[in-house]
Amino acid sequence: MPDTNASVLGFNAFAEIGGGLRIIAPDVVRGVQGATVRASAIAGPGVSGWLVSAALVF
Repeated sequence: MPDTNASVLGFNAFAEIGGGLRIIAPDVVRGVQGATVRASAIAGPGVSGWLVSAALVF
């Protein structure tokens, strides 16, 4: 993250690694082609955490 001030967020760099799953099932719900679920871990000097997301594909 170039030109960032570490005092604003408490960190100025991090790494993220994770994966996801996409399911394509167009005949289950009308108008919905599928779904996606993703998860990742975040780590760096002064920061750690995780991220989980889900989405529908139209």
